[in-house]
Amino acid sequence: MQDPAQGLRPEDLTRFWSWWSTAKDRIAAAIADRSLGRSPLVDEISANVHALHPDIAWELGPGRSAMHNLTVTVEGNLLLRRLTEQWLRSSPPPDQTWEYHASRQASAPMGLEIGGKRFAPEEFRIAASFDESRERFDVVLFHPQFKKSDEKLVRQVLFLTLDECLGEDDVERWIGSIDSAKSAPGGAVPLLQFVAQVAGMRGKATGEQYTLGQGESRDGRPVIVSVNTALKQIDHLEHVFHLTAVIPLRQPDGNGLPSADEAKKVNEAEDRLLAELGDNAVQIGRVTWAGRREIHLFVRDPSAAEAVVTSWSAQSAPWSSTHTIGFDPGWTAAKSGIYAALAPRR
Repeated sequence: MQDPAQGLRPEDLTRFWSWWSTAKDRIAAAIADRSLGRSPLVDEISANVHALHPDIAWELGPGRSAMHNLTVTVEGNLLLRRLTEQWLRSSPPPDQTWEYHASRQASAPMGLEIGGKRFAPEEFRIAASFDESRERFDVVLFHPQFKKSDEKLVRQVLFLTLDECLGEDDVERWIGSIDSAKSAPGGAVPLLQFVAQVAGMRGKATGEQYTLGQGESRDGRPVIVSVNTALKQIDHLEHVFHLTAVIPLRQPDGNGLPSADEAKKVNEAEDRLLAELGDNAVQIGRVTWAGRREIHLFVRDPSAAEAVVTSWSAQSAPWSSTHTIGFDPGWTAAKSGIYAALAPRR
């Protein structure tokens, strides 16, 4: 049985590529004579892709450097995206005929025909604002056909258009909120101009933007939360284990918070932990409340992290720290877990 924490089984990957070695020339020939859509090869490809995982889809298209590409995709499902990356790492080297991709790649906008309507790419306009704290663009798209389309169709067009312009991974990496408009919003630009804006941010984004906030626990005491709001799962696909290290404060005040001196020392202990974990870990943030400091991270190798944090705990006197490591492929720790100490909003 497949272990979800380990991903795709090596024997399944070997079986897939063994089949592919027998099928790739037949598929290329069927593309060349335009018979693929009428041949049993479509079902054969689907059967072999779904044998890896039933929720992995596939598509064929022109390659960038090769004649054709085979792309597998999980349709934006980050719970599974690391599986297609694992598939890609196991793929043969590209050649003149075939190259391989683990998600849909960006391409020149060709437009869409859906629901009897033509969405010409040159008629799109997009307004974007960049959120520095999340390092993402919030976007509003307009097309004249939106006035004549229902909301479901419009949403489909929005996501397909952005996928085409940016590729699936960059939509996840760079796009925050997505809205539509029935008239061109102020400051809107053509699609390709927006693509250039996104490209301009690649070298500037850091992936580390910590936001500090204070709230209340359920019993009305202060909770101080520092979260890396620019941390993106798409950039850390193998980091799917949530590590929480807890340092109990020795002399918390009446609100459960540390003195300035103890806060400094706890921060230094946290820095040591991060340094010892190295690139095996990425930090979600920290929570200080109720006489404790919680350090939240995602790690790639839980066994190595366990050894590091156990050694770190032994050297962290006078504190007696504890820790837990759990499989979290959906990154719920970043979306909600780190905020668990806060009282629900009224």
